[in-house]
Amino acid sequence: MIIVIVFFAMAIPIACVVLGAQSYFQKPAPPIDPAAFAPLQKSLEDIADKSFESKTSLSSDHSVNLTATRLDEAQKKVEARASALGGIALRSESQSGADKIHLLVQMPENQVKTFTSAPMEAKPGESIPAKGDDQARTLIDVVIKKQAE
Repeated sequence: MIIVIVFFAMAIPIACVVLGAQSYFQKPAPPIDPAAFAPLQKSLEDIADKSFESKTSLSSDHSVNLTATRLDEAQKKVEARASALGGIALRSESQSGADKIHLLVQMPENQVKTFTSAPMEAKPGESIPAKGDDQARTLIDVVIKKQAE
């Protein structure tokens, strides 16, 4: 019995010495050429593009077209109204330009009618209580075009 205990007690230090010597005498792996990663990176980027591609189609029931003389002020009003109704507005830089601003507004489905009826008219003190993430949400396409002066 004592021999077994001594054997186990010596096995741990001996294993540490063997593994240490093995890693010390092992040659390091040669550096990998960065060009070898290019196809892998391209494949991962393609997969990410397909995964994050928007699969939501916006119907005409969920789009709002506005005109304003000052686009930045109109954008702030839409963002404030969306926030007051429990939503969030994000500017789409790829579809916006000098003469228009394109916003995607996400909000609870039960607030869509209220928002689309008056998207820039925030009422003082208007706010809905924050609820959990389990409520149904929808996207609204908002385009603000510059009004001719």
